[in-house]
Amino acid sequence: MRQHHLNLATDDIEFDGTLRELQSMYEPEAEGTTPHAQLALPGKAAYLLKVQQEAMQACGDIGWALIEYVSGQGAQHCEKDGWISSEKLRANWGKKFGLNTEHMKSLLSALVNIQVGEWRDSSLKEWRLILTL
Repeated sequence: MRQHHLNLATDDIEFDGTLRELQSMYEPEAEGTTPHAQLALPGKAAYLLKVQQEAMQACGDIGWALIEYVSGQGAQHCEKDGWISSEKLRANWGKKFGLNTEHMKSLLSALVNIQVGEWRDSSLKEWRLILTL
């Protein structure tokens, strides 16, 4: 019986030694990290390309043209916090493309669906670009 206890103790010591060796070879990742955590975040160009592809898929070339307008020249027609009336947007930009008010609201809603813009409220009268550049 005594030999049996010695064998068990020896096994425990060998197991502990093996376990320590394995732990020294393997450094666990810090808690909460993923294998992709070390990858560089996409740059501005990659982000814009993704937005452009989503806008063109959702509403064609006209969707991307609207994003370019509102983020550039059209920003002068926006309020301080970025809101612009859908009617003003149609009058200043949409008329060049033959868009009526309903077409304009549909286009803006498509951009809301891809999370590039948002409506101020359910009246769909004021919209703003929420694209971060």
